[in-house]
Amino acid sequence: MSFDVYRQYLTDIYRSPATGKPLQRNSAVDYVSRLRNLQNLLRIDLEHAAPSVLRQLLGNLRNDPVLLQARSAKFIGDVAPAIRLYADFMETAENAGATILLRAADRLQAAVDADRLADPVGFLRDVAKTIQTEVQSIVAARRGQERFRADLFRQWHGRCAVTDIDRAELLRASHIKPWSVSSDAERVDPFNGLLLAVHADALFDRALISFGEGGEMLVSDSLSDREQTLFGLLPPRRTIPLTAAHQSYMQHHRARFTSGL
Repeated sequence: MSFDVYRQYLTDIYRSPATGKPLQRNSAVDYVSRLRNLQNLLRIDLEHAAPSVLRQLLGNLRNDPVLLQARSAKFIGDVAPAIRLYADFMETAENAGATILLRAADRLQAAVDADRLADPVGFLRDVAKTIQTEVQSIVAARRGQERFRADLFRQWHGRCAVTDIDRAELLRASHIKPWSVSSDAERVDPFNGLLLAVHADALFDRALISFGEGGEMLVSDSLSDREQTLFGLLPPRRTIPLTAAHQSYMQHHRARFTSGL
């Protein structure tokens, strides 16, 4: 994926978790410039690297002998967020692209099987229009997800509601009422969400923990004492500040918690 597309993503689609705003064009250009400099320095084709390669590079960044010899610690610190965002972008593009192409392929195969290609040009034009619609839908959903995350960061002051962890890459924007059963409005409503550390998000997503009307933590009986100890769930447990706007969503979540779903 070209750096030019990445720069457009940063200015048109990406939203900062802290402010909910896109990057300024100058900042986006700067991020791309850092990646180009790194690409030239390490002689790696970052424009076409897989997300896993980018993640590995990010993990090894501060120990790379070429970088340590040729660039300052400030450069390494500056380029790290550019790589992290680029890896996120590549994963999003990879997943979206795969989904769109698979759907188009399925539709094309179904048409071939049904012998409906009397007008192949018209059919392919229709498929192309469908792909365009899919892309627009995915971009709109991505924008909503970025805004939802940014809203939760503001609402919870950049800290996990349960643990107070404030490291952004360890925090997840967790829906209270699942995305799959929420309306479009509910999916982006910040009161349908909690900002949670990754382990708390996993427990909450699987309804192994929930919260009462007063914000008191509820813990599933299916978690052993050892598991509760490892996850930091033993009493005294954290009470989180819930508002009236959270209650209907949390009631839905407690129903899942109670039923064990």
